[in-house]
Amino acid sequence: MPERFGPRWLTLSRLAWAAIPLTLFAWLAWVDLVPSGQLLAEAWPIRGPYLRGPVPESRIEPLLPSDFALGYRVLAEPVYIDLQQPRPFRTLSIQLELDPGGAQVIDLGLIPDGRADHMTLQPAYHRVLEHLAQEGKWTQLQGGGLVLLQRTSVYLNLDDFLRQPPAEEKIAVYRVPFDLPFTAAALPPSGVASSTDFILTGYQPTGVPDGWRKIVRSFLLTTEQQSASSLRVVVSVPERPLPRGGASFRMFRATLSGDRVTWPVLRGWAARWFR
Repeated sequence: MPERFGPRWLTLSRLAWAAIPLTLFAWLAWVDLVPSGQLLAEAWPIRGPYLRGPVPESRIEPLLPSDFALGYRVLAEPVYIDLQQPRPFRTLSIQLELDPGGAQVIDLGLIPDGRADHMTLQPAYHRVLEHLAQEGKWTQLQGGGLVLLQRTSVYLNLDDFLRQPPAEEKIAVYRVPFDLPFTAAALPPSGVASSTDFILTGYQPTGVPDGWRKIVRSFLLTTEQQSASSLRVVVSVPERPLPRGGASFRMFRATLSGDRVTWPVLRGWAARWFR
Protein backbone atom coordinates (compact mmCIF):
# COMPACT_ATOMS: atom_id res chain seq x y z
CA MET A 1 0.00 0.00 0.00
CA PRO A 2 1.50 3.40 -0.94
CA GLU A 3 2.51 5.47 2.05
CA ARG A 4 0.25 8.39 1.07
CA PHE A 5 -2.85 6.15 1.61
CA GLY A 6 -1.80 5.21 5.13
CA PRO A 7 -3.46 8.05 7.13
CA ARG A 8 -6.60 7.92 4.98
CA TRP A 9 -6.90 4.15 5.42
CA LEU A 10 -6.41 4.55 9.17
CA THR A 11 -9.16 7.17 9.33
CA LEU A 12 -11.57 4.97 7.36
CA SER A 13 -10.77 2.02 9.61
CA ARG A 14 -11.53 4.06 12.71
CA LEU A 15 -14.80 5.27 11.21
CA ALA A 16 -15.75 1.68 10.31
CA TRP A 17 -15.02 0.44 13.83
CA ALA A 18 -17.09 3.28 15.26
CA ALA A 19 -19.96 2.58 12.86
CA ILE A 20 -20.24 -1.10 13.76
CA PRO A 21 -21.54 -0.62 17.34
CA LEU A 22 -23.73 2.30 16.24
CA THR A 23 -25.26 0.17 13.48
CA LEU A 24 -25.77 -2.71 15.89
CA PHE A 25 -27.45 -0.39 18.41
CA ALA A 26 -29.72 1.07 15.72
CA TRP A 27 -30.69 -2.41 14.53
CA LEU A 28 -31.43 -3.63 18.05
CA ALA A 29 -33.48 -0.50 18.77
CA TRP A 30 -35.46 -1.00 15.56
CA VAL A 31 -36.16 -4.65 16.43
CA ASP A 32 -37.16 -3.62 19.97
CA LEU A 33 -39.64 -1.13 18.52
CA VAL A 34 -41.49 -3.99 16.76
CA PRO A 35 -42.16 -1.94 13.60
CA SER A 36 -44.81 -4.39 12.33
CA GLY A 37 -46.98 -3.68 15.38
CA GLN A 38 -47.19 -7.34 16.38
CA LEU A 39 -44.91 -9.23 18.76
CA LEU A 40 -45.12 -13.01 19.04
CA ALA A 41 -43.47 -14.49 22.11
CA GLU A 42 -43.45 -18.27 22.42
CA ALA A 43 -41.06 -20.84 23.78
CA TRP A 44 -41.23 -24.11 25.65
CA PRO A 45 -39.74 -24.45 28.15
CA ILE A 46 -40.41 -20.75 28.62
CA ARG A 47 -37.32 -18.65 28.05
CA GLY A 48 -36.02 -15.96 25.74
CA PRO A 49 -35.80 -12.16 25.54
CA TYR A 50 -39.50 -11.57 26.25
CA LEU A 51 -40.68 -14.49 28.43
CA ARG A 52 -39.70 -15.81 31.85
CA GLY A 53 -41.40 -18.44 33.96
CA PRO A 54 -43.35 -20.14 35.20
CA VAL A 55 -42.58 -18.79 38.67
CA PRO A 56 -42.36 -19.34 41.60
CA GLU A 57 -40.74 -22.70 40.91
CA SER A 58 -41.97 -24.00 44.28
CA ARG A 59 -45.56 -23.87 42.98
CA ILE A 60 -45.05 -26.12 39.96
CA GLU A 61 -43.61 -29.50 39.06
CA PRO A 62 -42.55 -30.64 35.59
CA LEU A 63 -44.60 -33.27 33.82
CA LEU A 64 -42.95 -36.08 31.96
CA PRO A 65 -42.48 -35.25 28.25
CA SER A 66 -45.61 -36.07 26.25
CA ASP A 67 -45.70 -35.68 22.48
CA PHE A 68 -42.45 -33.69 22.77
CA ALA A 69 -44.25 -31.06 24.89
CA LEU A 70 -43.01 -30.58 28.44
CA GLY A 71 -45.70 -29.30 30.76
CA TYR A 72 -46.12 -28.18 34.36
CA ARG A 73 -48.54 -29.22 37.08
CA VAL A 74 -49.79 -26.49 39.41
CA LEU A 75 -49.04 -27.39 43.04
CA ALA A 76 -50.00 -24.05 44.57
CA GLU A 77 -51.49 -20.92 43.14
CA PRO A 78 -51.15 -18.49 41.56
CA VAL A 79 -48.43 -19.27 39.01
CA TYR A 80 -46.92 -16.46 36.92
CA ILE A 81 -45.38 -16.07 33.47
CA ASP A 82 -43.63 -12.73 32.93
CA LEU A 83 -43.87 -11.02 29.55
CA GLN A 84 -41.66 -8.05 28.69
CA GLN A 85 -43.47 -5.32 26.74
CA PRO A 86 -40.84 -3.30 24.84
CA ARG A 87 -43.32 -0.59 23.82
CA PRO A 88 -47.05 0.14 24.13
CA PHE A 89 -49.49 -2.36 22.59
CA ARG A 90 -53.28 -2.44 22.51
CA THR A 91 -54.21 -6.11 22.91
CA LEU A 92 -52.69 -9.30 24.27
CA SER A 93 -53.75 -12.75 23.10
CA ILE A 94 -52.73 -15.71 25.27
CA GLN A 95 -52.77 -19.25 23.98
CA LEU A 96 -51.87 -22.37 25.93
CA GLU A 97 -52.83 -25.99 26.29
CA LEU A 98 -54.58 -26.79 29.55
CA ASP A 99 -55.50 -30.01 31.34
CA PRO A 100 -57.89 -29.13 34.19
CA GLY A 101 -57.17 -32.35 36.09
CA GLY A 102 -59.26 -32.26 39.25
CA ALA A 103 -59.77 -28.48 39.28
CA GLN A 104 -63.28 -27.06 39.21
CA VAL A 105 -62.37 -23.54 38.07
CA ILE A 106 -59.27 -22.09 36.36
CA ASP A 107 -58.71 -18.40 35.58
CA LEU A 108 -56.19 -16.52 33.46
CA GLY A 109 -55.18 -13.08 34.67
CA LEU A 110 -53.01 -10.12 33.76
CA ILE A 111 -51.06 -7.86 36.12
CA PRO A 112 -49.13 -4.74 34.97
CA ASP A 113 -45.61 -4.42 36.45
CA GLY A 114 -46.42 -6.71 39.37
CA ARG A 115 -49.42 -4.60 40.53
CA ALA A 116 -51.60 -7.39 41.94
CA ASP A 117 -54.24 -4.83 42.95
CA HIS A 118 -54.78 -4.07 39.24
CA MET A 119 -55.34 -7.64 38.04
CA THR A 120 -57.67 -8.43 35.13
CA LEU A 121 -59.19 -11.93 35.17
CA GLN A 122 -60.80 -14.06 32.48
CA PRO A 123 -62.26 -17.56 32.81
CA ALA A 124 -60.22 -20.41 31.33
CA TYR A 125 -62.19 -23.42 32.58
CA HIS A 126 -65.34 -24.14 34.60
CA ARG A 127 -66.19 -27.80 35.18
CA VAL A 128 -69.90 -27.22 35.94
CA LEU A 129 -70.47 -25.20 32.77
CA GLU A 130 -68.57 -27.72 30.66
CA HIS A 131 -70.72 -30.51 32.07
CA LEU A 132 -73.98 -28.63 31.44
CA ALA A 133 -72.92 -27.78 27.87
CA GLN A 134 -72.52 -31.43 26.89
CA GLU A 135 -75.04 -32.77 24.42
CA GLY A 136 -78.42 -33.64 25.89
CA LYS A 137 -78.09 -31.38 28.94
CA TRP A 138 -78.86 -27.63 29.21
CA THR A 139 -79.47 -25.62 26.03
CA GLN A 140 -77.26 -22.66 25.04
CA LEU A 141 -77.83 -19.23 23.54
CA GLN A 142 -74.84 -17.08 22.52
CA GLY A 143 -74.43 -13.47 21.47
CA GLY A 144 -72.54 -10.29 22.31
CA GLY A 145 -69.83 -12.16 24.20
CA LEU A 146 -72.38 -13.82 26.52
CA VAL A 147 -73.69 -17.35 26.91
CA LEU A 148 -77.06 -18.21 28.43
CA LEU A 149 -77.57 -21.78 29.59
CA GLN A 150 -81.17 -22.85 30.21
CA ARG A 151 -82.44 -25.89 32.04
CA THR A 152 -85.36 -25.85 29.59
CA SER A 153 -85.68 -23.75 26.42
CA VAL A 154 -87.72 -20.80 27.70
CA TYR A 155 -86.03 -17.93 25.81
CA LEU A 156 -85.33 -17.86 22.08
CA ASN A 157 -82.56 -15.23 22.23
CA LEU A 158 -80.44 -13.30 24.71
CA ASP A 159 -82.15 -9.98 24.07
CA ASP A 160 -85.46 -11.38 25.31
CA PHE A 161 -83.77 -12.71 28.44
CA LEU A 162 -82.12 -9.36 29.24
CA ARG A 163 -85.34 -7.40 28.56
CA GLN A 164 -87.58 -9.68 30.59
CA PRO A 165 -85.42 -11.71 32.96
CA PRO A 166 -86.98 -14.35 35.22
CA ALA A 167 -87.03 -14.09 39.00
CA GLU A 168 -83.55 -13.36 40.34
CA GLU A 169 -83.44 -16.52 42.46
CA LYS A 170 -83.66 -18.56 39.25
CA ILE A 171 -80.48 -16.97 37.77
CA ALA A 172 -76.81 -17.61 38.48
CA VAL A 173 -74.00 -15.62 36.90
CA TYR A 174 -70.32 -16.31 36.26
CA ARG A 175 -67.84 -13.72 34.98
CA VAL A 176 -70.26 -11.54 33.04
CA PRO A 177 -68.02 -8.80 31.55
CA PHE A 178 -70.39 -5.88 32.21
CA ASP A 179 -73.04 -4.69 34.65
CA LEU A 180 -76.45 -6.33 34.45
CA PRO A 181 -79.86 -4.65 34.94
CA PHE A 182 -80.65 -7.17 37.69
CA THR A 183 -78.96 -8.81 40.66
CA ALA A 184 -78.18 -12.53 40.68
CA ALA A 185 -76.13 -14.90 42.80
CA ALA A 186 -72.73 -16.12 41.63
CA LEU A 187 -72.51 -19.65 40.28
CA PRO A 188 -70.79 -21.80 42.93
CA PRO A 189 -67.83 -23.89 41.71
CA SER A 190 -69.32 -27.03 43.23
CA GLY A 191 -72.55 -27.19 41.21
CA VAL A 192 -75.94 -25.68 40.36
CA ALA A 193 -78.62 -25.09 42.98
CA SER A 194 -81.92 -26.87 42.39
CA SER A 195 -83.66 -23.47 42.17
CA THR A 196 -81.37 -22.26 39.35
CA ASP A 197 -82.85 -22.56 35.87
CA PHE A 198 -80.64 -20.04 34.02
CA ILE A 199 -76.89 -19.34 34.00
CA LEU A 200 -75.54 -16.19 32.36
CA THR A 201 -71.79 -16.09 31.76
CA GLY A 202 -68.97 -14.63 29.69
CA TYR A 203 -67.38 -18.09 29.58
CA GLN A 204 -68.01 -20.11 26.42
CA PRO A 205 -68.00 -23.82 27.27
CA THR A 206 -66.98 -26.31 24.60
CA GLY A 207 -68.73 -29.33 26.07
CA VAL A 208 -65.78 -31.57 25.21
CA PRO A 209 -64.55 -34.22 27.69
CA ASP A 210 -61.86 -33.24 30.16
CA GLY A 211 -58.25 -33.58 29.08
CA TRP A 212 -55.80 -31.42 27.17
CA ARG A 213 -57.56 -28.52 25.45
CA LYS A 214 -56.40 -25.36 23.68
CA ILE A 215 -57.29 -22.15 25.52
CA VAL A 216 -57.21 -18.76 23.76
CA ARG A 217 -58.02 -15.58 25.67
CA SER A 218 -57.68 -11.97 24.50
CA PHE A 219 -57.17 -8.96 26.76
CA LEU A 220 -57.88 -5.39 25.68
CA LEU A 221 -55.06 -3.63 27.51
CA THR A 222 -55.94 -0.77 29.83
CA THR A 223 -53.97 2.48 29.77
CA GLU A 224 -51.97 1.28 32.77
CA GLN A 225 -51.24 -2.08 31.15
CA GLN A 226 -50.16 -0.41 27.91
CA SER A 227 -47.67 1.78 29.76
CA ALA A 228 -46.23 -1.12 31.80
CA SER A 229 -42.77 -2.38 30.85
CA SER A 230 -43.77 -5.92 31.87
CA LEU A 231 -47.01 -7.85 32.07
CA ARG A 232 -47.45 -10.79 34.41
CA VAL A 233 -49.74 -13.54 33.11
CA VAL A 234 -51.48 -15.36 35.96
CA VAL A 235 -52.63 -19.00 35.98
CA SER A 236 -54.99 -19.28 38.94
CA VAL A 237 -56.79 -22.27 40.47
CA PRO A 238 -58.73 -20.48 43.21
CA GLU A 239 -59.93 -23.59 45.11
CA ARG A 240 -58.87 -24.10 48.71
CA PRO A 241 -57.26 -26.53 49.19
CA LEU A 242 -56.07 -27.34 45.66
CA PRO A 243 -57.39 -30.67 44.41
CA ARG A 244 -55.07 -33.64 44.08
CA GLY A 245 -54.07 -34.21 40.47
CA GLY A 246 -54.50 -30.50 39.85
CA ALA A 247 -54.37 -28.49 36.65
CA SER A 248 -51.47 -28.71 34.19
CA PHE A 249 -50.50 -26.47 31.28
CA ARG A 250 -48.05 -26.41 28.36
CA MET A 251 -47.30 -24.79 24.98
CA PHE A 252 -47.56 -21.12 26.02
CA ARG A 253 -47.82 -18.38 23.37
CA ALA A 254 -48.39 -14.63 23.77
CA THR A 255 -49.18 -12.21 20.94
CA LEU A 256 -49.03 -8.46 21.56
CA SER A 257 -50.71 -6.32 18.89
CA GLY A 258 -50.67 -2.56 18.45
CA ASP A 259 -49.95 0.28 16.08
CA ARG A 260 -47.08 0.41 13.64
CA VAL A 261 -44.26 2.76 14.55
CA THR A 262 -45.66 6.26 14.97
CA TRP A 263 -44.51 9.22 17.04
CA PRO A 264 -46.63 8.25 20.10
CA VAL A 265 -45.28 4.69 19.86
CA LEU A 266 -41.72 5.98 19.56
CA ARG A 267 -42.26 8.28 22.53
CA GLY A 268 -43.66 5.43 24.63
CA TRP A 269 -40.72 3.20 23.73
CA ALA A 270 -38.19 5.93 24.55
CA ALA A 271 -39.87 6.56 27.91
CA ARG A 272 -39.05 3.00 28.98
CA TRP A 273 -35.36 3.38 28.16
CA PHE A 274 -34.80 6.91 29.44
CA ARG A 275 -36.84 7.16 32.63
